[in-house]
Amino acid sequence: MASTTARKFFSRRGSITGGTAISLAALIRSFPAVTGTPAWGSDSSGGISMDSFHGDGGTVIPLTETLYVGYDSQVADADAAGTYKGVPAAATVPFGLQDYCHGVVDLNAVFVYSVGTQDADIIFQGR
Repeated sequence: MASTTARKFFSRRGSITGGTAISLAALIRSFPAVTGTPAWGSDSSGGISMDSFHGDGGTVIPLTETLYVGYDSQVADADAAGTYKGVPAAATVPFGLQDYCHGVVDLNAVFVYSVGTQDADIIFQGR
């Protein structure tokens, strides 16, 4: 008997608040739900679907300024006490999450930091 893998595809433009690092999982869950559907990662009863945050690939496209990508909430735009400089993702240039993660993309383990508040396009293929 053949098995079918459920695929979850996320593609939205959302706002990243400047001056604070946030995981991509938290960022995506903060986007308002599309009318008639639960927020990303939730089922119709409001429960969290953890497989929505692990995937095969994804892209972040910052729209107005460089975004810094890191592995925890200490990522920033410069090395300083308590922070480290993340990998720069240039404005308007697609940043491949699968290349950064070297395999499975875990949105709970990818953090972004923006100096100023800006919008970004996020595309993600959940498992």
